[in-house]
Amino acid sequence: MPKENTLSIFLPSEKHTNLLAKIIAKIIEPNHIILLEGGLGVGKTTLARALIRNLFNDENLEVPSPSFALVQPYEKRNIKIIHADLYRLNNETEIEELGLLDEMEAIIIVEWGQNAPQMAKFANFKIEMELSKKANGRIAKIICYNEFESFTKLKLALEQAGINNKN
Repeated sequence: MPKENTLSIFLPSEKHTNLLAKIIAKIIEPNHIILLEGGLGVGKTTLARALIRNLFNDENLEVPSPSFALVQPYEKRNIKIIHADLYRLNNETEIEELGLLDEMEAIIIVEWGQNAPQMAKFANFKIEMELSKKANGRIAKIICYNEFESFTKLKLALEQAGINNKN
C-alpha cells in the first residue's frame, strides 16, 4: 500500500479552484497521474481545465470536457497531457483500451477516477472534490501517494497563498 499524505482545503469560489490548479501545476511532473474524484457538479472539470491551462501557461486555451471522447490529448512546448473522463466507463478492463498508461512522459489527469479503482496504484495525486455542507464552495481533499517532497511543497504553497488546511 502506498504511503499517503493528506490535506483538505475549502475552495469558496472558482478563483480559489484556479489558484489550487496553479499551485499544483508547479509541482507535478511528466509521468505523474492525477485522479479527480467526486460526484456530478463538484468541480472536477473546472479543476482539470485550470490545471491544463496553467501547465501550458495559456489561460485562453480551449479545454473541452473529454466526456464523449473519453480521452483528450494535448501537446505544447514539449509538455504532453492526457485528459481522461471515465464517467461513461462500463468496465475497468476498458482502461487498457484507452492507453492511459502508455504515455509514460505525459501528465495524466483522470476525471471520475473512482470508476477505475486500479488506477490508484499508479497515481501520484488524488483529489476528492465535494460540495461543502457548511458554506457555498467546495472541499478538495488532496492525497499525495509516496510524494512527500511534493506534498511538502504543496502544503507550503497553499499556506503562502492563504489557503489553509482544513484537517
